[in-house]
Amino acid sequence: MFTRDIEWAQVPRYLTNQCAKWSNTCNEEDISEDAAIGVMALLLHELVGAVIRTVLQIGSGGDYLIEIQGLPPLQAESSGVRDDPNGYESTARLKQKCAQVLTKSETGFASVVAFRHPPDQGVRCQLHYVSRTGPGSNYPKVKKRGQKKKRP
Repeated sequence: MFTRDIEWAQVPRYLTNQCAKWSNTCNEEDISEDAAIGVMALLLHELVGAVIRTVLQIGSGGDYLIEIQGLPPLQAESSGVRDDPNGYESTARLKQKCAQVLTKSETGFASVVAFRHPPDQGVRCQLHYVSRTGPGSNYPKVKKRGQKKKRP
């Protein structure tokens, strides 16, 4: 785990004024989702040099197709939670998003951002690389269509 600061110091004043108006023009869910996408994009760029290339259509598994130099395009799925007093909602949603990415892709990223998370009420982002096979494949297995569940 590590900490990164996202600051507004270099953001032009007219943009910060626009952001202040969002609470009057957008609902909390949309604001949380849009902000979560921004946090995910910043972290992916910071950690692995990823760039968002395109939005994916609903039902594609992820929200975006990202590009990391030297690798084939990967899916990235994002979600935002405004308040998560115990951390349970964001943790449960992360498991759901990891499984969602793997419904249509062998690998990808899943991210959940909680914007008010105790004890300090700070922002907490969980960003996971998910894979169906190989190291780190301890994520929920996705049942393929037509595949029967094995009985013990």
